[in-house]
Amino acid sequence: MDELLRVGDAQRFTTAPLRFEQEPTKHALPSFLEFFAGSGLVAHGLKSFFFAEWANDIDGKKAAVYAANHGDEHFECKSIADVHGTELPRAPLAWASFPCQDLSLAGLAGGIHASRSGLVWEWLRIIDEMPVRPTVLVAENVVGLVSTANGAHYRALHKALTDRGYRVGAMLIDAIRWTPQSRPRIFVVAVDSKASVPPSLVGDKPTWLHSAAIQRVANGLDGWIWWDAPAPTSRTQTLSDIVEWEAPFDSPETQERNIKLISPRHKAMLDSVPESIPFVAPGYKRTRNGSQVLELRFD
Repeated sequence: MDELLRVGDAQRFTTAPLRFEQEPTKHALPSFLEFFAGSGLVAHGLKSFFFAEWANDIDGKKAAVYAANHGDEHFECKSIADVHGTELPRAPLAWASFPCQDLSLAGLAGGIHASRSGLVWEWLRIIDEMPVRPTVLVAENVVGLVSTANGAHYRALHKALTDRGYRVGAMLIDAIRWTPQSRPRIFVVAVDSKASVPPSLVGDKPTWLHSAAIQRVANGLDGWIWWDAPAPTSRTQTLSDIVEWEAPFDSPETQERNIKLISPRHKAMLDSVPESIPFVAPGYKRTRNGSQVLELRFD
């Protein structure tokens, strides 16, 4: 983003680093609130553009990792149900990487109103309670948010955001464009309808950011934005290039337990690779027919 974004119809944007109107702080960067912060990957990814004013997660182990990397003075380790918007600092951006279990194709697909993925509504409840709501909201989740239930889960979230006066668009970005791991994720970006959005950030039709599922779910929605950005260049590294072969790994007992989770078909493919060849096959634990399995990727 290389434009100026400000709230208010009378204000204009010009070519300049992204800035937001907010309370004066000791930091040169604008602030953001990180819900479902986990180990702080969003704070790490945004550190050149935003500083984390406040963060929250319920998991103590993830909180420890977050504190080791970003400090703990602004981190609250507690349930989001116990967070109140009236107690949060003012910030122009609120980010929520809300739980994916009920939307993931690898999970039980309970939907956006189920107990875990349904915590997104707690996030919006908190936004409603804030005296000055953030200009930009970002919700990140798995591809199932737009593809399962014929898009009904995304449409429910989209309507909730537009009902609150935001214009909204979804993008699919896969980490494989930058690093050798396929990790497609949906990023729902909502901007206050009173904010001036730089023309360079929007288009009038789908781009590389919009999968067929996103295009289908966007059809007929009010308040939709086709977000746009330059397409990244192709990466050159493979997974074997970045693996630290001498790094410590799981105990023999854990290895054996994980190997037993591999399906017979994938196990046969793994066994067909000569032991003399250094080989990397990522494994993903998934729920299939009520049981956990370890699925390997050979691409």
